[in-house]
Amino acid sequence: MGLLIPDLPITLEDGMTQSAKADSWRIIVQHWTEGDPRLGLFLPLKDWPHHYHNGPGCQFNMKHYQRRLIATEFLNVFQGNEEDFFKAYGKAIPQGHTKVLNAIQDAHKWHPNDGERRRHLTNDAIDDFSQG
Repeated sequence: MGLLIPDLPITLEDGMTQSAKADSWRIIVQHWTEGDPRLGLFLPLKDWPHHYHNGPGCQFNMKHYQRRLIATEFLNVFQGNEEDFFKAYGKAIPQGHTKVLNAIQDAHKWHPNDGERRRHLTNDAIDDFSQG
């Protein structure tokens, strides 16, 4: 079917350089909202029909779910506000998308409601910065 979800890090347009770990969450958001035809992702992940990423023998189910979790946390919970997203997940971001995913999953356990999560995470982060 020619479907793929690009692995991270990606090779940049110069063909030699790899993307930085700290940029992986942004690349995921781009792949979610726009796709990346240069890498063979012609349809944004948000627009994939269910059967593209789910079903018997499907290799994309977990990867699509993880990418959705990161992208929708940024876009829906934090309304695309990078400053607040960094307040909440800034310690994980430089370590790459897997650490960001783990931090988001942990936050979901403690604060299952989106609005509550955003409010607590950004306030907790501010408290952490003011004490340290």
